[in-house]
Amino acid sequence: MTFNSTVKYDSSKTSNTADSISDLVSNTVYNFGVDNLKGFANEFRYSPLIKKIDESEVSIESSLSTVKLRRVFVPSLNVSSSYTLTYSNEIFHPYNDYIDSITSTEFSHYDTDDTLQTSCNIQDSNGVLQVYRSVGSTRIIVANNVGTVTYGSGLVALSGFKPVAIGDGTANLSVTVALASSDVTPVREQILLITNNNITVSMVDTYGTGTSTTKTSSTVSGSTAGGTSGSGGSGSSY
Repeated sequence: MTFNSTVKYDSSKTSNTADSISDLVSNTVYNFGVDNLKGFANEFRYSPLIKKIDESEVSIESSLSTVKLRRVFVPSLNVSSSYTLTYSNEIFHPYNDYIDSITSTEFSHYDTDDTLQTSCNIQDSNGVLQVYRSVGSTRIIVANNVGTVTYGSGLVALSGFKPVAIGDGTANLSVTVALASSDVTPVREQILLITNNNITVSMVDTYGTGTSTTKTSSTVSGSTAGGTSGSGGSGSSY
């Protein structure tokens, strides 16, 4: 799982810095995962965690948080292959032509002219998966159909997917989905995990100028997800 939170606080009510409050919130989120997740079929409930965040420091006024599911798999490089990623929760798709339901880490991929393109990503276009690259704010399609999305069941099926290299130099590719609900229910021996390197906290000071800072926790506490080539994957984690 990935967890992004924007926390509003009043700096006149605390002697703690924005960074120290951010660390406190990150620890609250991580400890919530330790106490409530990491077991087969353990559900994630959004409201109890938000309550803990808001109560974690006296200056915190409110918080707005987003939960997404991420799966990691090892694709075969330069080989056209199929992969089924099962998220088992409804994927957020509020209207046709919404393209931000699915994102991935970067990779290289050939376009239709057989030119290798770097810094590619995955997007969803009304249930069809596409590979694209960005030029400024414009998305350019590299491969038009590399799979499908079934929103209701949370199924992402890559087919004819042929990445050439992974952008960060590892063997792993991450695919993250936005959820229709903030509560997450694992099924079929899946385990939900919140690790420190998947927690991002943005602090907004409501006193005075409204200073904004962002802090991403970087301490790795465990595996973030399991990926499966060609199947939904049992005994996996998010």
